[in-house]
Amino acid sequence: MSDIFRNKTLPSKPSTPQYFTAQPVSSSEVELTWKPPSHPHGKLVKYVIKGFHLKDDQAILDQRSYCKNITFRGDRESYNSSPSIISKLQSYADQKCEKQCEQQKNTDIDMCNDFEHGIDFDLIPIQSRKLMFETCSNFLNTFINSKCMAMQHSDETYFQNNMNENCTEMWSVSNVLHNITEIDGSMSHLFYQLNENETSKTLTRLKHFSRYVLSILVCREVVEQELLNSSKHVDSCSQETLILVRTSKNKEADVIDSDRIRVYVNNHTVNISWEVPTLINSLIHSFKLDYKRVDVVNYVSVCITMKEYESAGRSYVIKNMVPGKYHYKLQAVSLAGEGPFTSLKVFEVTNMDSLENLHLVLMILVCGCILIILMGVIIRTYFSRKLLQRNNIYSLANNPGYIGILVEDEWELNREDVVIQKIIGRGTFGTVHEGILMSQNIPCAVKSVSKTNFLRYHAEFLNEAAIMKKFSEAYHIVKLLGVVTKSHPPLLVMELMGRGDLKSVLVKCKETDNPPPPNMLTIIRMAAQVADGMAFLEYNRFIHRDLAARNCMVANDMTVKIGDFGMSRQIYNGDYYRKGNKGEMPIRWMAPESLGEGIFTSQSDVWSYGVVIWEIVTLGAQPYSGKTNNEVMAYVLDGHLLNLPRFCPDVLAAIVKLCWSWMASQRPKFLKIVKTLDIYLDDNFRSVSFYHNHLANDEAPAD
Repeated sequence: MSDIFRNKTLPSKPSTPQYFTAQPVSSSEVELTWKPPSHPHGKLVKYVIKGFHLKDDQAILDQRSYCKNITFRGDRESYNSSPSIISKLQSYADQKCEKQCEQQKNTDIDMCNDFEHGIDFDLIPIQSRKLMFETCSNFLNTFINSKCMAMQHSDETYFQNNMNENCTEMWSVSNVLHNITEIDGSMSHLFYQLNENETSKTLTRLKHFSRYVLSILVCREVVEQELLNSSKHVDSCSQETLILVRTSKNKEADVIDSDRIRVYVNNHTVNISWEVPTLINSLIHSFKLDYKRVDVVNYVSVCITMKEYESAGRSYVIKNMVPGKYHYKLQAVSLAGEGPFTSLKVFEVTNMDSLENLHLVLMILVCGCILIILMGVIIRTYFSRKLLQRNNIYSLANNPGYIGILVEDEWELNREDVVIQKIIGRGTFGTVHEGILMSQNIPCAVKSVSKTNFLRYHAEFLNEAAIMKKFSEAYHIVKLLGVVTKSHPPLLVMELMGRGDLKSVLVKCKETDNPPPPNMLTIIRMAAQVADGMAFLEYNRFIHRDLAARNCMVANDMTVKIGDFGMSRQIYNGDYYRKGNKGEMPIRWMAPESLGEGIFTSQSDVWSYGVVIWEIVTLGAQPYSGKTNNEVMAYVLDGHLLNLPRFCPDVLAAIVKLCWSWMASQRPKFLKIVKTLDIYLDDNFRSVSFYHNHLANDEAPAD
């Protein structure tokens, strides 16, 4: 009889934990439960739980119109992937994908059909659905990669895109062996090791209404014989089981701040602007606006997608409104569903037709009186002007902006020290000559007021000199060299900008190629030079009110500087529009609040700066070409904007979009604009700019 030999085989890896489920407990907690594996294949020692935050993608959501098909992901509190589907996916991933795809074609189709039920197809564009499951790689990538689950770049390190090597690697949820928190304190990546006798775990510090990909595996004890057998890798842990869960929504989120809602009414058009809630359940995809006239029972309900809201400058325009008082309220709609309505607000649309008829009647009644008074004023003014010119008497208005300008100071020059040469510019105010400042032996530009316009423009001329004295420190503002006020006519002596105004230079580039059209870096440098000059004015609390390409001057080396404080408006007379008794206004460069309410601030200068960038990239084109000034006013107040050309640099396009925000408070400061463009600028700019040498760390003037 032969001997009996007894031998004990090595244990294999345990089967996966059973009944792995995830249930949201609150907006920041998820409870995980599971059962031990059916085949432990040894003594169990620990469970390992890993996971990461899977962010929703706004770009994908924008491809779907939530206003046409109103269903929300928030209708369901959790999104657990079917364990049977996960099991199929893991089993399939163990194979070499490229080699097995053709053989498993029928299996793929069945698996894709099953997997379809675990995905919210409303979030996937129709044109993308056909391609999602055409290949083996697409099938697996769709479950984890960006098309279906909006994977961010930071998460892609945990899933491998190369399906030709080891397909199982992509199912490893995370290689991070510790917890990682986000800026708001919530967990972005999770890692836990639990005792073998535990069958549940509550995950805390999660982000509200957010998706998390979670996995669990179980490990058994490694026996001594396995360690002695160095030829084989010891696989003591089971495969991972994956699950997808979303935390509950935060009931205090998706609240629009009623105090930050603004309404602008222009005739029968109403523009309503508001801010996105600061606390959001994942993503906002649309807004709901309800409004009604107070004497009407039912509300008119309008759905506004996030894409429409952003493209309209974070606002919504209602046209053809019937006169009357209106109630309205706003509501944000996120992936979790509808948020609370704002408090009831009120706006009023006046009956402009009735007012216009009343004005017409009043004008007819007093027309005769006005005509008589007007004729008397004209006659008196004519004879008074003749008398003043004959007696050589000059009068200055009592304006604080230039009072005391005739007092001699360090800026006063001797007339003999200024040699006037050829005319380089002419306007209704007078002339600009090229000249030489003999005391410094440098070329200069000399402004003077003509005798025929002396009374009208003398005060404004001296006011410009007083203003320019304050800004002699800024490199990107045309430098004042001195004034001549001892005799008439007075002279304003400035540095010579050899190429003239920016608009003329841009038009010449387009028409003659001399100088050649600016390249992208030159365009950005021009924009930065204008912004740096305006930053100096903004810091010193000075409002330009007339920023345009025609009022920016260009030196021989193509340096652009801010110039013509109150004088250049006569050079391009067609760019101005006289509205009532408010004087000539540059309508095409003005912000909505300036057009509608006559308000001028540094923020309205920022709007004008956006138009200057538009002029630069279009090589001196006229804004709103083909429209009259009245049409431009209505066009802007209705919320419309200029269209930037496709070749506009992306960084400038982004700045222009902010400059043309409907709400003035949302427009950037000039210092912020220079900071944004800093990476495109050279050391020559940094050595002379106001931003880099005087106020690099400040964002706004001190109070």
